[in-house]
Amino acid sequence: MASKIEKKRRFECKAAELFKLYLYIGVLMFLIIETPNRIWDGDLGKVTIALGALAVWRYSWWMTHVVRAIIYARMRYPGIKRRAERLWDSGWRPSRVFFMMTTFLEHPETCEKVLLSISREIESTGIKGP
Repeated sequence: MASKIEKKRRFECKAAELFKLYLYIGVLMFLIIETPNRIWDGDLGKVTIALGALAVWRYSWWMTHVVRAIIYARMRYPGIKRRAERLWDSGWRPSRVFFMMTTFLEHPETCEKVLLSISREIESTGIKGP
């Protein structure tokens, strides 16, 4: 609970960390400049372009999903949550609650703990059973 209350830590740059970062970038730049580049020679260039196009396509989809998730988390979900909390605070309760759990090759003790936890949670909400 204490971790939720703590304020977000601000980003701090330390001299040693900056030195390591610049050293890392310097080594990478040296390797890029000094390593012979045959990537555009002949057929290898066509493969490079094809793989690059596939990578751009793949990661653009990833980026689309990231942007959608951020929009949902910051814009859409808070409104849904507020409406759900108002409904719950007004005293409305569902007449039935359904749940599903996967138990294939699960230890019986684990299943028992999960079922007890679900039962306790339902009882704490005030939802009456059948």
